[in-house]
Amino acid sequence: MRVTLALALPVLFMGCAHESDIQIQNPLGASTVGNSQIVKPHDYIENQRGLPRGSVADMAELISADPQQICFGLTMHELDPIDLHEMEVALKTDKAGPNEQARLEPAPVTFASYDGLVPETTVTGEETYCASRNGEGVCLAWRTRPVKSTQMVQGQVKVYEAKGRVCFDNGQLLTANTHQLTLQIKVRRRLGQGAGVVAPFGMWGGGGGSKQTIFRWGLGGSKG
Repeated sequence: MRVTLALALPVLFMGCAHESDIQIQNPLGASTVGNSQIVKPHDYIENQRGLPRGSVADMAELISADPQQICFGLTMHELDPIDLHEMEVALKTDKAGPNEQARLEPAPVTFASYDGLVPETTVTGEETYCASRNGEGVCLAWRTRPVKSTQMVQGQVKVYEAKGRVCFDNGQLLTANTHQLTLQIKVRRRLGQGAGVVAPFGMWGGGGGSKQTIFRWGLGGSKG
């Protein structure tokens, strides 16, 4: 029984590991950070809204790291107005964390307009429904309501861009023995354009909900 448990534990631990998006040298053992940019594409929404490829991609890069602090550059895109002050940020490694105490230095939010597809809702008719029933299930009052249909038509699509710098106190989070660095970003969505789209709660351009993006750096040259 003891041998079985000893073999099972590494399997469970390996099951929790996630593949890195990019491999770089551990910055605490290298003279420079090097190219560390990670791009997270969103092909589905680009195709759905007829947008240029890469227009709504999210990006993050590790710009500096030392025993005192770790800093990243962020570029986030949304179809709704966004505010980096309202985003939830967490940094963790394969050995420690998460650290959720971040210092944000956002730049002014900008937007670009593209020729794409926007939702258009029209009234196609009306339906009659029961508004009130008695205890036996007999309808006591009938009312009518419009029947609506939403389709995508040619129009201008705004893509909002929020850029900034986010830093964390290191505090032994990143060490020479760290093998992976994970930055988790959750951006709260506001009610914006496209609220008429019939889509699940929190969808792109649907208003409400939040979007989570995770960036992972594998660190080579670590000691342990």
